Amino acid sequence: MSSRPFTCTECTQTFTRNENLERHKRSRHGSDSRRPFRCENCKARFTRKDVCKRHAERCRGTFSRVLTITGIQNGAEQPAPAIEETALSPDDQDDSPFSTSQEGIIAGVGDDTIYPNSPPEAAEVPDPQELLVTEIMTSGTEIYVSTYFENFHPSFPLVHRQSLGNELSKLSKQIIVSIGMLYASRNASEEETASLMRKSQALWKHGHDELWRVVEADWREIRRTWLMQAWLLHIIYGAFTGNASDFDKSKKMLRWIVDAARDLGLLRQNVFQSTSRFRDSEEQTLHDHWMSYVDSESMKLSMYTLLFLDFHIFSPCNIRPLTTPTELDWELPLASSLWEADTSLAWAQRLGDEPRTVGLTRSHDTPGMTCPTTKSLNLAMQSLMTDTPSPQLLAALRASPMATLFVLTSLDSLVRDFTRCYYQLPPALADPNAYHILTQSQNRQVSAALRNVSEIITTQIAAADSSNWHILNFAERIALSVKLALCKPDDLLIGGIVENSVVAGLTTATHLTMGLQVGARRSLQNLLRYNSGDDGMLVFLDDLMDVLSSVTSIQRQDPLREAPWATVATYKILLAIWRLLRWATGEMRRKSGTQPTVRTRFEASTIVFNSILEVLQRQEDIDGQTRRLSVRESTALGMASEASEVRFMETVLQFWKGRPVWAMGSFMTTVLEEVISAGGMAYE
Repeated sequence: MSSRPFTCTECTQTFTRNENLERHKRSRHGSDSRRPFRCENCKARFTRKDVCKRHAERCRGTFSRVLTITGIQNGAEQPAPAIEETALSPDDQDDSPFSTSQEGIIAGVGDDTIYPNSPPEAAEVPDPQELLVTEIMTSGTEIYVSTYFENFHPSFPLVHRQSLGNELSKLSKQIIVSIGMLYASRNASEEETASLMRKSQALWKHGHDELWRVVEADWREIRRTWLMQAWLLHIIYGAFTGNASDFDKSKKMLRWIVDAARDLGLLRQNVFQSTSRFRDSEEQTLHDHWMSYVDSESMKLSMYTLLFLDFHIFSPCNIRPLTTPTELDWELPLASSLWEADTSLAWAQRLGDEPRTVGLTRSHDTPGMTCPTTKSLNLAMQSLMTDTPSPQLLAALRASPMATLFVLTSLDSLVRDFTRCYYQLPPALADPNAYHILTQSQNRQVSAALRNVSEIITTQIAAADSSNWHILNFAERIALSVKLALCKPDDLLIGGIVENSVVAGLTTATHLTMGLQVGARRSLQNLLRYNSGDDGMLVFLDDLMDVLSSVTSIQRQDPLREAPWATVATYKILLAIWRLLRWATGEMRRKSGTQPTVRTRFEASTIVFNSILEVLQRQEDIDGQTRRLSVRESTALGMASEASEVRFMETVLQFWKGRPVWAMGSFMTTVLEEVISAGGMAYE
């Protein structure tokens, strides 16, 4: 028998005696009900009466000295009357587990019943923001919660919808309502939209401040799953609303949560033992097993989301991520069908489809794993980069679109790190390609991973339903972005340009695409000789045209339900197409004085120009038919090389106008309107 048989169900500590375990639970994980003794001066709570009494004696002396006030009539200093040691009524109980001494003193100063000589100005004034938030949250918010789960949740199922019920915390509900209001505004009038935006922003700001108060009182509270999820949702909101100050707040929240996760060991699954919420000796019902799974999977998704946001928020700004995939030691997310199960019975029935669920209904002493390559993100990537990836890993990726998304994000981060390191080395004069980043063997490994994952996405996206289509579509965009990065790196990255928000990064990337600044320091001479690698983009031309076609024709895609990071990734691909079009028109312009030949039709620039032009014209009916247009026909229709770029810019403008849910859509609409009004810039 173990010498420390008593294990805490909230953390990994063990104890030799049960009373020590109970004391640990009260002090570390207990709520206010487990801290019944409260100091009547500063409102601080204690688990033991003797500790509270000693604290109260010290606190009373300090409290009286601080609150000594001057008499009004005779000018003599009179100490504040002592507070009687009486039991607090239920109305006086402080429901917040995070009240501090300072807050208690401030509250006491503003109480006219205790300090009758205090001037009227000292009375506590209700916070207008608090009143507004209370009014919003009590005026029927269920419709916005429903809107959140109908629109945002399918793109990123971070919150477990089925287990929320009445357990939804105040801060979690506030941020869910705040995001739901963004999506609800798309069908509202202009006046209603403005009102919803103000309310949404007020909820986010209030939640942001409250979250900081919670962690400042006890930073270990971030281990609570609901608090972690609320923290991450606040980061998402602030990062993609377009406001620079909000982005700065989200950036600080992201930096803090990364440090906290490292210090608490949350990045390692063997440290966070949320699946042990019940002791093995206890009899567990099916619902208990389900809730254990939900606890563990929720924290797992939160940790993967942490890396996901670290990359997708910072990379558009060319800010180096705070974390690396090697730090995360959690197994890949389990099948999405388990996460979306409506009941514990439905969840249990689906367990047989997931071979990694042995430990969910058995003791944690179950030896080994059925699939070692799914044990961590790093092992999964290494397996995918081989010619024979693990069949169990491929099955796990097919079962979980979120796992596929996280793997592709990690792969994108890897290529970006290679690029950053490559451009710090001296130029390789023997290498004529200015954008050749990886060695041939490395290129083959990354290409193998992309091929293996792309096959899974292509197979599933055709039969995808509304619950996972947006995730798979975004995963397809990331895979294409990685391919493009191997051929043509990000201009901000190789140019050493760092921006302070996502919108600023996208704006700068737009200007670099138009040739307002050369973004490649080391390849300036190659760029001047028009050897920028754009002709090599022919390999991805079909994929690029598929993206352009999906933008010009909505089909099954609802742009209003698109996640903000998916919008950013799609726009970066559109910028690559824009750059390709400018290269093609520049080549055609230089050769316009020569006699046209058969060979001209099959040159890279002509193929690119015709392909882009065909997609742009596909939605227009010419004599009731849609057909491919040649260069001569496009000229006759007013679609010469100069006009084609104008038409493309209008397409990009409509892309942003069709995505007004997140505020960055309106910001980028203004940027594109300014570009169009300025007439663009000729390719130099």
